[in-house]
Amino acid sequence: MAKAKTKKTKKPARIATGTRAFGSFGEMKEERGKNDMYETPPLAVDMLFSNQRFGLGGIWDPSAGRGAILQAIKTADPARDVMGTDLHKYTRLPGTATAGMISGKDFLETLTMPGIARHIVMNPPYADAEKHVRHALGLIKTSGVVASLMRLNFIAAKKRKDLLPFLHKVVICGRLKMLPMGVEDKGFSGSVDFAWFIFGTKVVDSTIIVRA
Repeated sequence: MAKAKTKKTKKPARIATGTRAFGSFGEMKEERGKNDMYETPPLAVDMLFSNQRFGLGGIWDPSAGRGAILQAIKTADPARDVMGTDLHKYTRLPGTATAGMISGKDFLETLTMPGIARHIVMNPPYADAEKHVRHALGLIKTSGVVASLMRLNFIAAKKRKDLLPFLHKVVICGRLKMLPMGVEDKGFSGSVDFAWFIFGTKVVDSTIIVRA
């Protein structure tokens, strides 16, 4: 009696270690961004400044990278004092040379706000986003604001529910495209929803949610 032939199933392709799956920001086959650094598009900063008013005082980006956020802030609010620091050293973007860029500074080890700064605007490393938010809240004064660009589902984690009373506003940005430094934009759209989470030291009864 002849044996029945079994149909072989094709195994799904494996994703190599050190790469992101398809869809994070298009067809991404290159290795993860060095130091988990993905540049903030100017559109994201435009969305923030169109929906959030910052009081007096300078703005500090403690995960500044090459200065993308600082560059966009100076475009949106030319009179605003800005400065940026980063643990790692990067080649600055044009126009950020006078923005007080300092490398080799670990934000999580910083004990005080820089002299010119009252607010913090950042796109923190994905792996340490929560640590950055909590540390920033411990640094700002009463009138200060922390605006952190993160995945929209950041606040869904049960372990972060203690942050909710300090979450004043969420500005939903949608599927932003954030590419690693030096990676060519091939025209694919992003597939991860991002939002600006805006925190303050004052406890609020409710959070304002807007779609930019």
